[in-house]
Amino acid sequence: MSRLSPARLLLALLCSFLPAFSQITGDLVIKVTDPADAVISGAKVTITNVANNQTRQSSTDATGFARFGLLESGTYKVVIENGGFATTTTNSTVNVGAIRELAIRLELSSTKQEVVVEESTVA
Repeated sequence: MSRLSPARLLLALLCSFLPAFSQITGDLVIKVTDPADAVISGAKVTITNVANNQTRQSSTDATGFARFGLLESGTYKVVIENGGFATTTTNSTVNVGAIRELAIRLELSSTKQEVVVEESTVA
């Protein structure tokens, strides 16, 4: 019967924990579309971990997707901004070892700005 040296025993124990450490994060994949379901590229996407306030930013690609990998599990505030559209905010939960897919439809901005020019006479 062979005996395991302390170094081999330690190595075996460490290797047994590696699978657990490799699955401590999750991913968030966000698809952004307009009211007609057309994808929006170049939208600014900001996610904030609600528990620790860490923030990450990205932009949607040509297919309308923004991907955030290796996220700690927890709740994230998701903010999406794009010119001509109303800023959209939602929360999403990321679970360990999972890919959370989120579909966001931006609404057209309803902000109107009016500039009034009045003529006056100078005395």
